[in-house]
Amino acid sequence: MRRYLQGTLDYACGIYAVINALSLCHNLGLEQARHIYLYSMEAVAAHPPAWRAFLRNHTDHYWVVRYMLERWCCHKPLPCLVEQPFSQCLIPRPQRIGVEEVEENPLFFMLDEDTTQEQCHNPVNAALNGVLWQHLHAWFCPTATRRAAIVRFHRFLPGVPLPVVSHWTTIAGVEGNTLLLHDASGEANSIHRIPKEETQGKGLSRPALVLSPASLVFMEGFV
Repeated sequence: MRRYLQGTLDYACGIYAVINALSLCHNLGLEQARHIYLYSMEAVAAHPPAWRAFLRNHTDHYWVVRYMLERWCCHKPLPCLVEQPFSQCLIPRPQRIGVEEVEENPLFFMLDEDTTQEQCHNPVNAALNGVLWQHLHAWFCPTATRRAAIVRFHRFLPGVPLPVVSHWTTIAGVEGNTLLLHDASGEANSIHRIPKEETQGKGLSRPALVLSPASLVFMEGFV
């Protein structure tokens, strides 16, 4: 009989991704992590349109990740340097640490940055994927400490046009040409390592995993 774990019944991967990145940057304790999780869930639940989209996965969760970064990474006790090499859509704005803005924009999708539909119908840009990997190797250089990254990926099956999974995850490091994930899911078939070759298509075929450049966030903790 199946055992149900985080990520199979809920769509909170964006929240977990930021918490796990903070854990890598600041060595979060259980009580700190639990406080961030509960406070963030309560903040989203206070706004019914956002809460419904979040619970039913009627969103790509960019606004969730942005809210988490703004609320928890801009000030003590968990300050972080936050950078985006390919976009500015998730850069924290310290003056905005509420979920209120999503009620002003009911789309819940980053239509001009990255959407599942757009990823599915456009060919994979091999050159851009190569540059993305160059940035990851540079960020997780041997001398780096207290660093993490967040990225959204789409997982495809052969012959299936839409992704079977679109997921936010945390990157703990790079080993050779493999991303080492600090992921929340404990499912037997969940992804905890992403080899570079799985993000590269052969000819015109789509790769098994598509990393979204617009979603890539670099984080570094400081005191």
